[in-house]
Amino acid sequence: MYKNLVTVAKVSAIALSLALASGCATVKKEDLDAVRATADAAKAAAAQAQSTADAAKASADQANTCCTQTNEKIDRMFKKSMNK
Repeated sequence: MYKNLVTVAKVSAIALSLALASGCATVKKEDLDAVRATADAAKAAAAQAQSTADAAKASADQANTCCTQTNEKIDRMFKKSMNK
């Protein structure tokens, strides 16, 4: 999803560049506003994707910590049973 948003942002930037390169006199304010709106929407979607990715990473880190603790506990129990 994030790659799609980056692609949309790149396409928007290219479209804006082409519009500006073709001459300011031929660029309509409405066209420029539409490109800005698309770029703003892409930036907002990218920020949301980053937020979701950060939350997923935090959740994965928490699960990994739990798994590590469980493995350590099992190891201690195994060592204790081998000493008996």
